[in-house]
Amino acid sequence: MASPNLSFLAHLLQDCIHSNSFQGAQALHTLILKSGLLLRTFLSNRLLQAYLKAGQPSFAHKLFDEMCTRDLFTWNIMITGAIKAGNTGLARKFFEDSPCKTDVSWDSIIKGYAQEGDGPESLRLYARMIQEGHRPTQFSISSALQVCARSSSLHNGKLLHCQMHRFGLQGQKHCLLECDFDWVIPQFSGGGLLDNV
Repeated sequence: MASPNLSFLAHLLQDCIHSNSFQGAQALHTLILKSGLLLRTFLSNRLLQAYLKAGQPSFAHKLFDEMCTRDLFTWNIMITGAIKAGNTGLARKFFEDSPCKTDVSWDSIIKGYAQEGDGPESLRLYARMIQEGHRPTQFSISSALQVCARSSSLHNGKLLHCQMHRFGLQGQKHCLLECDFDWVIPQFSGGGLLDNV
């Protein structure tokens, strides 16, 4: 059997991801196994994405466990997949097991806990990210701001506002759009912080 073209397989897998096609992903998985190309990490990563997008996390986890080589994309795919499925516990396990935490992994885990309503853990992870020497991104800081807005935490909100300036994120649209101004204005004005504006 002639080996299929790698870029063609990658394109077909991308189509499966976009169409949420579980059957297509399974058929391509079988073809990839038969052709001996599963060792190609980028193909395995695309398969992971296809299974997760099709709502088949058990197939993704089985493939993940069988992968000989995992790269940063592999770990981030599993973290974000678990978050999207609402399983922060599993996402946290992938996050902690990941050999190298990237901006994407930090952003995903912080946002995941914020979305699941565990604001304190989201803020603890945000603080840990800073302590470990990672810079916040517009996405991690906007998730933390959302937590502060929901919990009416003026102190933490002010700290995050200072960090936005410290890290040059104050002009980022995403930070501003994600912020609940219905909370921010009353909190800051109630504390007398808008008196000079």
